[in-house]
Amino acid sequence: MDGSPTLKARRKHQNWTQVRFVRPRYFKTRESFQKGRDESNRFNVFRRPDDDQNQWPYMDGDAVVGILRTKVSIWISRDDSLGSGATGMSSNANFHQELIIDGCDRHSTSRPTVKEGFPLWHGYQNWAPIPGMHETASPPSGAPRISLFEDFIYWMSKYPWPPSLAETTYLQNLRIIMQPILYLTCAEWLIICQYIKSRLGQIEWELSNPGEFYKDTQIIDKSLERLHTWRRHIPFYREILIETLRSDGPSPVDSRHSIPAATMIFAEDVTPDIEEVIVQMSELQERTDRLTAMVVAAISIADSHRSLEESSNVARLTWLATIFIPLSFITGLFSMQEDIGKLRVTFGWYFTCAIPVTVMTLSVVIIAKYQLGRKGGLNKKTSA
Repeated sequence: MDGSPTLKARRKHQNWTQVRFVRPRYFKTRESFQKGRDESNRFNVFRRPDDDQNQWPYMDGDAVVGILRTKVSIWISRDDSLGSGATGMSSNANFHQELIIDGCDRHSTSRPTVKEGFPLWHGYQNWAPIPGMHETASPPSGAPRISLFEDFIYWMSKYPWPPSLAETTYLQNLRIIMQPILYLTCAEWLIICQYIKSRLGQIEWELSNPGEFYKDTQIIDKSLERLHTWRRHIPFYREILIETLRSDGPSPVDSRHSIPAATMIFAEDVTPDIEEVIVQMSELQERTDRLTAMVVAAISIADSHRSLEESSNVARLTWLATIFIPLSFITGLFSMQEDIGKLRVTFGWYFTCAIPVTVMTLSVVIIAKYQLGRKGGLNKKTSA
C-alpha cells in the first residue's frame, strides 16, 4: 500500500498527484536477482523486485522475472506566472530523483531504478519519428534506458508532443511533465499485460498435454501456485489503473485556472491506451479464474486416477487372500498331526484336499461376481 486512502473532496484541493505502475525486470540467474534485491535495499524507499514465482522449467532455467512497483509524483508548490518556464533538475542515484521546472515550481519525482538485470523484452519501443528514406540525418538513438528518471528527461525534451496546449504556463508545464509520464506508464502496463498473457499461455499448453501434465503431481501443484500469483496481483493492478484514470492531477492553488487539470492530463491519444489496459486486465482476471477452475478439476481427476489405482491394488490383495484362505484352513487341520514320520502321507492328503477346496472356493466367488454383474445390467436396462 502507498499511503492511506484520500477523500475525493480533499483530492480536489491537493497540489500534487501520483502515478503508480509496475515494471517487469529480467534477471538471468538467481544470483543476479539477489543482487538486484540487495541494490534496492540501499534505496531510501522500499521498492525491491519481487519474484513472480512463474518460472517455466521447460524454457526459463535459472532466470527470474522480478516485478517492481514504481511511483511518480508531481506537485505544485506555489502560483505560477506567465513567462516563466525555465527547467532545472537534481538527482541522486540512491534516493528520490527530482525534476523541477523553475519559476512556476513544478516538481516531479520518480523512484530509483535497479541497475542489475535487464528490462523485460528490452522494454518499451522507441517512439521517435522514423526518418524518411531520403533524409541524410542519422536515425534517433532513442531513450538512454539508464533509469526511469533519465527516460523522463529524454522524452520531455525530444518527443514532439501535440502542440494543442493552453496558453497558461501552469497547463503548459503540467502537460509537458504528464504526457511523457503517462506514455511511459501505459507502455509499461502493456508489457506487463503481454507478460501475463505469455505465462497463462504456458499453463494452457500444459493443460493441453495431459500426458505430461498428469504424470507428475508437482507440475499440477506448481501451475496452481502460478495462477494464485496472478489472482492476487491482477486485481491490485486494475485498482492502480482505475486510480490513474480517475486522477485529476495537481490542482492549481489560485482561481485563475478554470480548466480542469484532468482534461489536460488525459488527452484523447492517452485515454484509450489506459482504458485498453484496464480492459485487458479484466480479461486476464477472467482468464486466470477460468484456468484456476480447470487446474482444480485436473487435480480432482488426478486424485480419482490415484484412487482407482489403489482400488485395483486392493482388489488384487483380495484375490490373493481368497486363494490362501482354504490353504490356511487345511494347513490348520493337518497341523494337529503329532507324528513327524507320517508327514509324507500328510503332504499327499494336504494337496488332495486343499486344491479341490481352493478351486471350489474360487468358483463360488466367480459365479457370485457374475450373478451380481448380470443383475446390475438388467437393472440398468429396466431403468432405461
